[in-house]
Amino acid sequence: PDTFLADSNRDWYSVPEYKFVYRDEDGNETLLRDYSEDAVLNTVYPGTGNLRVYARIQGESQDPDVYYDYPDNFDIASRQFSFDF
Repeated sequence: PDTFLADSNRDWYSVPEYKFVYRDEDGNETLLRDYSEDAVLNTVYPGTGNLRVYARIQGESQDPDVYYDYPDNFDIASRQFSFDF
């Protein structure tokens, strides 16, 4: 499997949570893992569509605009998604 890591630039008292979904070419999302503090996902990327990771501060509502897609917004060198809150 491939390993994907999400990371957040945040203040020290905010706890980030991440939700991982697979988004097919038609935009349909399949939940891989719901919001969790666990920033690592091990899965096999199927090669089409996108792996999308959403981020939020623990206990807050999801902001639909706070996400990154693989392969579009993934830093290959560090093998991670990086968020700014």
